[in-house]
Amino acid sequence: MSHTRVTVRSTPGNATWDVSVGKERIVSFTGTSQFGRGISGISACGLAALNFARVVFAQEQADGASTESLLRSIPTKETIEEITSICAGWSSQLHLEVEDICRVPLFERGLRLATTKYGCPGARDFKSLLRELEAIRSSAVAVITRPPEIIACLHLAGSTGADGVFVIFDSHPRPSYPNGAGLILNTSLEQTAARLATILPVDDRLLSEGDLQWQAQLLANFSAHIFVPKYVGNGPQEMTLAIMESSLEVLALRAEAVDLKRQNSALTSDNRRLETPEAQPFSRLPQIGGRTRG
Repeated sequence: MSHTRVTVRSTPGNATWDVSVGKERIVSFTGTSQFGRGISGISACGLAALNFARVVFAQEQADGASTESLLRSIPTKETIEEITSICAGWSSQLHLEVEDICRVPLFERGLRLATTKYGCPGARDFKSLLRELEAIRSSAVAVITRPPEIIACLHLAGSTGADGVFVIFDSHPRPSYPNGAGLILNTSLEQTAARLATILPVDDRLLSEGDLQWQAQLLANFSAHIFVPKYVGNGPQEMTLAIMESSLEVLALRAEAVDLKRQNSALTSDNRRLETPEAQPFSRLPQIGGRTRG
């Protein structure tokens, strides 16, 4: 099958047809990136990538949706806005690890971590990663970290074409989609791997250095956390349980914060007491000739 690159930066249109005949499809909408909601968004890409997996799996589960219907619903402005809306709630500059993000109730209820893979950013190792996704019978999402950026790649099981459909989600604006988050759809494993290598390049000079600093070592490697759906109900009982779990999580964090404040207050009080003259070891010794006897 020949693969013709087609770049579209507005409406999804005939995405199902384009992908089924082997064309790359890029869909992007202005203002939908992690930076497009009035905040810096510098460290929200991990949240957006996990939310992409959650939203897509929820759409697949809710409707028992076919691949064709998912290819119509995923590359829409409404879906992308739903995915990146979580970025508006994270104003911290602290970068979160994927292992930490996936443990919060919002993601833990719908995502199961199947395995974690490591490699060097480049077509060869990305091809190996995509083959891992293809080998999974259900739909699967690889959340790929190449510090400091995190993106996601979905493989739709039972998709149009023998080898399925890959969907890359990138919450960062790029030259191919400069004004919003990007979705790249393709049936070609080779083209998808090449696109991943373009999005997350590695400087070959880093690989030629024998004694890399740890920062350079991070830039020369990637990790991929592969998630599959965890099928749970979405009825009132399940929603109540999710809210209860989230509430308990918040209470536990608040209790931890109160305990840390208490410990800090106690340490501050001890330090002040030790700084008083009465607490000095030689302050009470008799003075002889103007000098301390000791």
